[in-house]
Amino acid sequence: MPLTTRDSLMIDLTYSDEQSQVASSIQALVTREFPLRRLATPSGGGDLNKWALMAGQGWFGLGLPGDRGGIGYGPVEETILLQQAARGLVTPSLLATILAVRAADALNDAPLRDALLAGDSRAALAFGAAGDGSGRVIQAEGADVFLSWDASGLQLIDARAVSMEPRGSADPSLTLHRFIAPGNGVRRCEDPALVDLAELCAAAVLLGIAEETAARATDYAGTREQFGQPIGRFQSIKHICAEMATRAEALRAQVCYAAIMLDAGTPMAPAEVSAARLVARDYAWLNCEANIQVHGAIGFTQEFDAHFFLKRANLMNLAGPARAESGRMLLARAAG
Repeated sequence: MPLTTRDSLMIDLTYSDEQSQVASSIQALVTREFPLRRLATPSGGGDLNKWALMAGQGWFGLGLPGDRGGIGYGPVEETILLQQAARGLVTPSLLATILAVRAADALNDAPLRDALLAGDSRAALAFGAAGDGSGRVIQAEGADVFLSWDASGLQLIDARAVSMEPRGSADPSLTLHRFIAPGNGVRRCEDPALVDLAELCAAAVLLGIAEETAARATDYAGTREQFGQPIGRFQSIKHICAEMATRAEALRAQVCYAAIMLDAGTPMAPAEVSAARLVARDYAWLNCEANIQVHGAIGFTQEFDAHFFLKRANLMNLAGPARAESGRMLLARAAG
């Protein structure tokens, strides 16, 4: 059944046939084009070299109406895209560009919107951006705009106008810069609906991380043997894997529900989105930690993949409003 609202209190959280096809096609492309070991290289495996491929798939305008150059889907399909892309830890510039397209469209900047949709321009994800236009940015090289958001709106920062200096990055696959932008290089889009979309998209990324780490830990527990049997047969490991799966499934339900509410424009949508983001912050992080624990000593090594998920979850928890602000947003919206 499709992910849509119902006249009753019943909500169908299963994918429609079309949504299942969208998820399967994205999953297949991510598996083929974005193997996780690519992240061990300083360039991050060349994700940005596949920018034209992503543009050709329509990823940047999946939720934008067709009469404005998009594919014409909605928040549900956008969460599917980001959830599946996050399982392969696809560059954060994907999220930034999706949101930059929406911000440019809201600001009636058709040239920027169309350039982003075509893959001719790229947005980079910025965070900690203050009112003076300063902050930090991921993969700034070659980006045309930086995208950040807070509780009141989205910011588009002209990359040509900023001054930057490199900073050390804990993730070898992603570069980090501190930047300062002049006042005339920053444009704000104070649209509550776009803030909700940004928070939902961030939650979808964290959902993908939570799901993938749960799957990897469970697979490992079923194949790694100690004392003549898979470690997954030991109660302590069983409990960890079960808790990981429960967190991932609970988060999936909340993200899907929030996407449905946002798509339908219901009054409860903002509170549900805030709940999804807040839960995603914790559950993705906890699953990343548990994934390392299940893998034992190898899970702590640089050569293994587990640390990439933890670092990406940490990055996503820095994007947008701070955790305390997310909590205040949820309380205010739920009370309202």
